[in-house]
Amino acid sequence: MPTKTIVPAARKRAEPPLQTRPRGFRLSDAFLQKLKMPEGRREVIQFEAGTGLGARVSANGVFFIVQLPLPNGRRYRATLGAYGKLTIEDARRALQALAGDIARGVDPKQKQAEAEAAAKREAEAATSKKFTVRALVERWRRDRLSTKRPAYALRAYRSVERTFKPLLDVPAAALTRADVRKAGEAKRTTKIKKTGRSRVEGGPGATRNAIASLHAAYRWALSEELIDQNPLNGLKLPPRGADRDRVLSTDEARRVYAAAGTLPYPAGQFVKLLMLTGCRCAEIAGLRWDEIAREGDGAKAIELPPSRTKNNSGHYIPLSQAALAVINECARHRIVGGHYVLSSDGWRSFGNYSRVKRALDETLAGAVPNWRYHDFRRTIVSILAARPFRFSPIVLDKLLGHQPRTLSAIARVYQREEHLDDRAAALEAWGKHLTAAPATVANLRERTRK
Repeated sequence: MPTKTIVPAARKRAEPPLQTRPRGFRLSDAFLQKLKMPEGRREVIQFEAGTGLGARVSANGVFFIVQLPLPNGRRYRATLGAYGKLTIEDARRALQALAGDIARGVDPKQKQAEAEAAAKREAEAATSKKFTVRALVERWRRDRLSTKRPAYALRAYRSVERTFKPLLDVPAAALTRADVRKAGEAKRTTKIKKTGRSRVEGGPGATRNAIASLHAAYRWALSEELIDQNPLNGLKLPPRGADRDRVLSTDEARRVYAAAGTLPYPAGQFVKLLMLTGCRCAEIAGLRWDEIAREGDGAKAIELPPSRTKNNSGHYIPLSQAALAVINECARHRIVGGHYVLSSDGWRSFGNYSRVKRALDETLAGAVPNWRYHDFRRTIVSILAARPFRFSPIVLDKLLGHQPRTLSAIARVYQREEHLDDRAAALEAWGKHLTAAPATVANLRERTRK
């Protein structure tokens, strides 16, 4: 006869020891202060007689608890808080509030969940209020613009900071398209006085760029889940201004170059190198001595790393004899240990563009109207493309650091020639052309008076 296997019944998990005191027992400070957890126990629970208020002692301390009957026959048990943070009177008031809710048919668990949800919403609202436009833009600058070209990053950040200064302390999520349009329009019509003259602080181009930068900051913040939605979606940029087509004549270019010769270092050398190389302002203003390639005993070219060019691809600029002469002038002003070719103290790059422009305009006395620094680039390639030079458009695009438009996308993949010799010849021809028979400042003023 097979033996019968007897399987022992599964043991139920032991409930924490529940000790009920004699009739009329009430918790007191003296009792709670003496309450200790016996050896080998995880916790001990002591309840008052007939009230539903109890105390639980564990390794973490003494806590007030409640146990109340529900209308459905179940029991509601919850922890009120730690003894010390709550007094016995606080615990009794909390117990009475819970008993009142149950008597009115309110579910304590649901009420607690609703309270926690409300607290979470309040915390999120407080956090959202602290996360202002300023905080968003600072994060954008630190985490996104830091990967961009330094000159662009600084320009984009400062344009937002200047244009939207009244909005920087507004909660980022509360900003509206109307706020942005209003701030941009106010900036375009604000007049400031400087050196006795007034001018509008922000032009159409500057305002458009600032709005575009702010919009980019918000798109980035949305992608990083810093905001739940982008309030600037659908924001239209102001209309783009007409593209400049100003090309200086040879006579005008020579007059500007001659006027630059009257300015002290580093202002005069800054303008001369702009005109002789066709570089952008930031590229020349931030030119470092270690970016000047040398061959033998002399300089040969400027080699800009990708981080210093607009298209992030680096740029090689051969130096003409006229440009080398300007570099040598700068070397005479070099401070030992200084990094920058154009610097007043050797440690900071040149940056007084507007002041130099005003000084040149005063010297030119109206002989060269409506010109900008960037017009030099357009002037150089326009003159070198015409007779008697007739340099190839591909060479001239390379000279400016552009991708040649005359080559298709596939052709640019396969055609890797950089035309360095042709670019050197073009800049040498331009240097001789620009510096030939320059107009003097005296001639400029005499011609203006006539």
